[in-house]
Amino acid sequence: MMSAENLNIPRNEKSQLRRLALSKRDALDTVLREEASAEIAKRLLSLLEMKAAKTVMCYKSFRSEVSTAQIIKALEKQGKKLCFPVCGKAGIMQAWNPQEDEAWKTGMMGISEPDVEKSELICPEEIDIVICPMVAFDEKKWRMGYGGGYYDRYLPKCTKALKIGIAFEAQRLDKVPVDEFDQPMDYIVTEEKVY
Repeated sequence: MMSAENLNIPRNEKSQLRRLALSKRDALDTVLREEASAEIAKRLLSLLEMKAAKTVMCYKSFRSEVSTAQIIKALEKQGKKLCFPVCGKAGIMQAWNPQEDEAWKTGMMGISEPDVEKSELICPEEIDIVICPMVAFDEKKWRMGYGGGYYDRYLPKCTKALKIGIAFEAQRLDKVPVDEFDQPMDYIVTEEKVY
């Protein structure tokens, strides 16, 4: 469990660490980022739990995030039921399974998300694996998100789901400051290893 010294880190310190981690990720060479994304996809897809999963929540990558395109394509080919986050007001997030290729729209912060009019709502208890985006992480498998708390509020509802964060090794910090409601990952997959 989290240690007392990790709790209640001042917001400005978290913001500084977030900016630092994002600048490191943004600075990665495009070709290097593509190669690392492919390696992360390979490591992630080879996990036994991933092979056994029936329903997987993923996200469509944007900006300099680990590319999830290869992961999504492979999971679709394997016949997994895929759902994606839709973020709403008051920090509420839901998982939706797009019912057709055109069931996509641009959501908050320009992120591609399912159009709820053309998608099926998936109960969090139905999800076997949640693949989480990250700004930063540490070796103890704590993740730092973008600061909205969407995943930290949603993950406790996913009662049987394995939580897997994906990130580039460049995003690793010595220690991620954590708050009371932060959710640790079960695995974190980078281009170099599985934590």
